[in-house]
Amino acid sequence: MRQINIRNSSQRFLLYDTAGPYTDCDIKVNLTEGISSIRQDWIARRNDTYPICKAKTNSDAPGVKALSRDDRVILKGIAGGAPVTQLFYAKNGIITPEMEYVAVRENALLEQAEAIPGLLLPTKTRKITPEFVREEVACV
Repeated sequence: MRQINIRNSSQRFLLYDTAGPYTDCDIKVNLTEGISSIRQDWIARRNDTYPICKAKTNSDAPGVKALSRDDRVILKGIAGGAPVTQLFYAKNGIITPEMEYVAVRENALLEQAEAIPGLLLPTKTRKITPEFVREEVACV
């Protein structure tokens, strides 16, 4: 999250910072290695996927090939041919660690936001649960 000051006002508001570690001064990002895969262990612990193929870059451009991680990325499938997506799990009533992570993150951000004097928030929201996240994903 980023806190934005409103010009000529003492009020501020929060925006999502979707850049990930790329804007964190304390993290050294190696573009040829990519960012760490925190979800890899979560996926392995579900024990419901199998490798189907290695990823393939659809470009012959030298710059794209140099940064490609094709040799390290293995696409996965689920028995029955379903795609391995949060939407699949949500529609099947399964709460994943990713959904739990989102709930924890959103609640922490809400608590931080509510503690900032003068911060504009759209509404007072209820506590976000992993089940709420699952329901929201399943609605897509």
